[in-house]
Amino acid sequence: MKQHNAWNPRWRLLACVAPAAAFFAAFWLLPVVRLLTLPADKGWATYFAVLTDARYLQSMANTVVLSVAVTLATLVLGAAVGIYLARHAFVGKRMLLSLLTLPLSFPGVIIGFFVILLGGRQGVVADLSDSLFGQRITFAYGLVGLFLAYLYFSLPRAIATYTAAADR
Repeated sequence: MKQHNAWNPRWRLLACVAPAAAFFAAFWLLPVVRLLTLPADKGWATYFAVLTDARYLQSMANTVVLSVAVTLATLVLGAAVGIYLARHAFVGKRMLLSLLTLPLSFPGVIIGFFVILLGGRQGVVADLSDSLFGQRITFAYGLVGLFLAYLYFSLPRAIATYTAAADR
């Protein structure tokens, strides 16, 4: 008589794939199905609104400009710092590299919080500019804040990559 093993390879594979499949269905498949069914409720104008409405077009243009600017700044600054660190020996080099790549340990939410603490309405820059110039300068809630946050998030990755690639 053959004994049935409940944990044969097929059941193990199913047990491993089930959580990923559930996550995929809940956070990708259901939203996409909902998005595709929108025209049934409100007509195809729902889709064409994205291509014709000025707010959507401005948002898309801001996103493209922001991503290109952050990418270029990251490549230029990351290359300059990374190649310099790879090719020059000096006291404190390891400490500097550790400090420059420290943001790798922070999730994006924490970096966003740092930018708000620095450039928000109650941030350090606002308090300092109010003391020096009598006017509160804030940048955390606009494109400048997004640029700085994305740059701070991506620059350590570029520095680490360029340093490793340019190391002799």
